[in-house]
Amino acid sequence: MSTTTTMHPVAQKFGDLRRELNSMFLERNDVILAMILTVLTGQHIFLLGPPGTAKSLMVRTLVRNLLGARHFEILLHKGTSIEAIEGPLDIKRFRETGEYVLRREFYATQVEMLMLDEIGKANPAAVNGMLALLNERLFHEVRDGMSVHPAPLSSAFGASNETLTDQSDSTAALWDRFLVRVLVDYLVDDDNFAALVTSDMTEPTTTIDWGELRDVIDNVVPAVTLSEPALKGLVSLRHEFRRERINPSDRRWRQSVMVLQAHAFLNGRSEVVEDDLAVLRFVLWDTVEQIDKVTRMCMIAANPYVERLLEIKAGIAEVDAAITERVGPDANGNDQTQARRQYGKEANTKLSKVRDSLDALLLEAQGRPIPGFRAASDEHRRVLKRAYMVCLEQTDSEADVMMRDRLGQGDGGNE
Repeated sequence: MSTTTTMHPVAQKFGDLRRELNSMFLERNDVILAMILTVLTGQHIFLLGPPGTAKSLMVRTLVRNLLGARHFEILLHKGTSIEAIEGPLDIKRFRETGEYVLRREFYATQVEMLMLDEIGKANPAAVNGMLALLNERLFHEVRDGMSVHPAPLSSAFGASNETLTDQSDSTAALWDRFLVRVLVDYLVDDDNFAALVTSDMTEPTTTIDWGELRDVIDNVVPAVTLSEPALKGLVSLRHEFRRERINPSDRRWRQSVMVLQAHAFLNGRSEVVEDDLAVLRFVLWDTVEQIDKVTRMCMIAANPYVERLLEIKAGIAEVDAAITERVGPDANGNDQTQARRQYGKEANTKLSKVRDSLDALLLEAQGRPIPGFRAASDEHRRVLKRAYMVCLEQTDSEADVMMRDRLGQGDGGNE
């Protein structure tokens, strides 16, 4: 593994901003990481999830802290015209010169950051109009002796509760423009939900200058090299994908290296290592049905400890499902209170062994980050508290007291 280099100031600031965003938006670690990687690569991201999951707010908050980056946001619908996205007709110029040009200042073709909310509802004309902007950073208009003009766009954020793969060819082409793709769902943990409805959101204070960030995107991130072990891991991962009949295009594989470089940069390294392969889970899936399988393959390719971690997570899920089975009456309408109480002791024992396994895995890793470890540890905590409250009938505060010495020794790194 490559040794850590001196952390670039922009990487340090993104680390601080990421921590602040994670405190503001609970259970959004993956989403926030994916958005930051998108910005660092100058690529586009698709946020897939139901309404009310803070997709737009996360984008606004991140972009607001990129000082000097212009931002345009639009809520799309079937009636949205391309002029609503790129700017209205310049009526004064049309009357004076007869030229049909748009007033583009502050619209999509004159900003660095673009938010396309409810992009799945865009009509075909608007979709076709956006393709050149998103892919080539160009827009078409006959003026100043030219018909094609460069746009300053760096990253676009598309948000929707539906993917774009089962629609028209133009929409499928639009879907392909989003290199990074991530799911955003409702909160799972009860404590996080309680914090959501009772606590004030603390806005992040860390800011990043766009000029400095632009240099990182153009020059620093592309200079990160790909180590031989990481390259071999990438080749092996491609073989695994083929065995599973999942076939990202050669272009997507090539572009995925940019995300690896950005992740290495974010972690203070000048070289991509095997651990970075885990972030390809944001890049290489095409349908929702592929997500779990792609995530598993990418994380196992990144780290030898992940396969065991996934087995541990399966054990946690099994206990959680068993608790759910005992909630309310059984299939025959019989009360399950006694069954829940009895299972509470069994669940407590199983989850104690799970915690021991997590701690043993962390110890064996000897400081090497384990992708997904923190999420597994959080899930263990959630299910353990649920066992105390649902099965053993403890109050929220009583469960917290019982759990004080049951939460393990660490979080397994920065994923």
